[in-house]
Amino acid sequence: MILSDGASARYSLSIPPERELEPDVYLISFDSDGDPLPEGAPLATLDLREGRYVRITNGVFRGDYGEVLTRNRQGHYRIVFRHTINKSTGSKVPMQRVLGCWWVELGCSTDVRSNRSNNTIKFPVASCSEEEATAVRARK
Repeated sequence: MILSDGASARYSLSIPPERELEPDVYLISFDSDGDPLPEGAPLATLDLREGRYVRITNGVFRGDYGEVLTRNRQGHYRIVFRHTINKSTGSKVPMQRVLGCWWVELGCSTDVRSNRSNNTIKFPVASCSEEEATAVRARK
């Protein structure tokens, strides 16, 4: 949405209150590989606080780690990933990406677990454990 003065409106998250543990920390219905959790499985935590690390779960950059920077003016999450640009040399370049809030809404949706037709949906990122985050920081 664009306002008359050219500024963008801030996206307002619409999620069940019990799915937001604290600001920017959510309980989602997807596992660490980005797949929908089966009915009855415990929910996963998605931590999008500034300075936390996430991992891409699918696509050409699957497995790449990124650090959550902040939220942009529209409220979406800015994350900087270190993508491999040359597989033979292992050269990595920082690239900033945006995780749209609608992904958080989908992850927090109670419909995902009850609707198995969503098996084709892959959640784009997963939170990293402290061990993974420590290893990523050491490689910088």
